[in-house]
Amino acid sequence: MGHFFRTIFSQRFLFYTNSLGSGILMCVGDTIQQSLEIYTKDNKSGYDLKRIAHMGTIGLFMGPPTHFFYKYLDHFIPKISYKTIAYKICLDQTVISPTCIVIFLAGLGILESKTTKEITDEIKEKFLLIYSTDWMLWPPCQYVNFTYVKPKYRVMYVNVITVIYDIILSYIKYTEDLFGPKEKPVENKSDNKLAIQDRDEHSRQVTKGEK
Repeated sequence: MGHFFRTIFSQRFLFYTNSLGSGILMCVGDTIQQSLEIYTKDNKSGYDLKRIAHMGTIGLFMGPPTHFFYKYLDHFIPKISYKTIAYKICLDQTVISPTCIVIFLAGLGILESKTTKEITDEIKEKFLLIYSTDWMLWPPCQYVNFTYVKPKYRVMYVNVITVIYDIILSYIKYTEDLFGPKEKPVENKSDNKLAIQDRDEHSRQVTKGEK
């Protein structure tokens, strides 16, 4: 077992480990969220395997950016001090976090066959809430990451913490009434009245023609 872990966390396989781990743990996070939905009876149709697959696919796409981000972050800022840790956390929150949020929302929109406008609207609607949640969760977690975790384990550490984060992401993404009920288009009563009048006039003309 020890040999197995040394192998998958070696430089040769680290990229694949981080990418695959991101996808698998994204599936785990969504499965937990769906379990909560089923338990609270918000979900009466059982597990949505397609949704889990979509979340896992997006996790695979989020793995490579985080892998290379932490790799080069440690390369260019190798020193561990309060100043460098604070700098790394700021970079993490202003570079990789927004990038992953956009990949998450846009990628799922594409997988769900949404239009460009629908994807853009969803990003505008949900980005700020997700990003605010991100700021509450990740800075203390990343302090531990940059202070105590070895560089080759950074992405996997992030992926494990991300299981909690993914539950939140899944909740925000798939809770339709989170931002209030969608407004129904207001019917134009004058247009409806004109349409009824035209239909009645047409009926009268048809009746006259039959006579």
